[in-house]
Amino acid sequence: MLGKQDGQTDFFDRYVEEKLLTDDHELLTINREVDFSFVEEEVAELYSMETGRPSYPPEQMFRLLFLEYYANLSDVEVARQVKVNILYRRFVGLGLEDPVPDPSSLSVFRSRLGEDRFQRLFARLVKQCQEKGLLGDRLKALDATHVVADIAVPNLLNVLRDGRRRILNKLEARYGPRDDRVRYARPSSAHGGYSKEQLADEVKETRALLDHVDAHYDEDVASEERELLREAIAPGTKRTLASFVDPDARIGHTSATRTFVGYKVHVAQDTTSEVVTSVEVLPGNTHEGKAAGQLLQQEDERDVHHAGLVADAFYDNQQTYAEALQREMTPYIPSKCATRRADRFTYDSEKDELICPQGKRSMGRVKQEDGAIYRFSTKDCAGCDQEGCKQASKRQANVYLSEVEKVRRRVPAEEMAWAMEERKKVERRFGQAKRHQGMDKTRYRGRWRMAIQALMTFFVINAKRMVKLLAKRAQRPSPVPG
Repeated sequence: MLGKQDGQTDFFDRYVEEKLLTDDHELLTINREVDFSFVEEEVAELYSMETGRPSYPPEQMFRLLFLEYYANLSDVEVARQVKVNILYRRFVGLGLEDPVPDPSSLSVFRSRLGEDRFQRLFARLVKQCQEKGLLGDRLKALDATHVVADIAVPNLLNVLRDGRRRILNKLEARYGPRDDRVRYARPSSAHGGYSKEQLADEVKETRALLDHVDAHYDEDVASEERELLREAIAPGTKRTLASFVDPDARIGHTSATRTFVGYKVHVAQDTTSEVVTSVEVLPGNTHEGKAAGQLLQQEDERDVHHAGLVADAFYDNQQTYAEALQREMTPYIPSKCATRRADRFTYDSEKDELICPQGKRSMGRVKQEDGAIYRFSTKDCAGCDQEGCKQASKRQANVYLSEVEKVRRRVPAEEMAWAMEERKKVERRFGQAKRHQGMDKTRYRGRWRMAIQALMTFFVINAKRMVKLLAKRAQRPSPVPG
């Protein structure tokens, strides 16, 4: 049954709080400025109104989770701290003699709400920022940061052995002891290295087990493990599955030479207020530059609109530009190519022509799927000694210019420089999330749990940002009547 807060504070509690607490503490300011009543509205349907024992009030439970991320505590630590910390009790809404929820209740509460409801709770805080007039409408920044999974990463040989064991365990759980274990189960290798021949044998054994299970057992038995093993042994594919302990955590890249195992937290931020307006979590092997549409869809649903979109060169692709232009946003995205032949040419957008360094104009163009090849006159190019304009085997310059590049060249250089400077603000938020809110590593295993971690992290950061902005606004001098 849905538990309710009575909202009453006895005289002794108020006396102690007034003597020991200062109203200017950040947590108490958040308590005054952020309306947490939406929590009960969003989760009420998960509880019975009439039957069962009363639950802990959902708002209190959510405030406990808020404290976890505010102070970078675990379930156990936050329950222990609330027992002895009067400030935390005041924030959660507990009197001095009220019982504190046990840590397992927090785990149940998280699982009951799930990722979708945490998204809705996050959106409600963004809405409050909107209603208070804190969000701007000029520029939206997109970016992602990696979060390392809290798992050991075995070599591929041991991944295959672990996967086979897990399938056999599930077969035995349903059908009883199997002779299959004798043939297909092998202990994990103690050393890190293995030969190509050993790996080939493991792949052969894995494929044999999968064929055997597919032929003799129901499809729903160990279906996830079977699918993951098929992925791991698929010919011609790079390894992305790191471990069966957290199969959603994937092997990704932070640069061309550096890898990690975990997730990417992908966000949209209003650069005026520095409030993060949308959050999603991607497996580590996902290219965030090709997932802009998902974030922008969230922004549309939350009625958060901006005139411009800024992102780094990872987002330099046709799809991201199309998503931005569809929403009538100016894209501020640098080129992912350091130098190109087309950079030597000026684009005349009115006539849709290229102008070479010598001032000669293109004579025609051949349409391509994502752009056009601009052709120059053989006569104009014949006596030209300019290097880099044409290929050595060609008599004239033929220059490809993509539709993306045409859009980019319409943006004035000073505007692009301003937008790229504004983009750095989202990196500050990532630094804050990792240094102070513990988002450098995953707390839990599974993508949906990581999504809750990311949403709660940026909920806390947004709440802190919100009260700072409101305080700055209150300090501004009132205009003198004229």
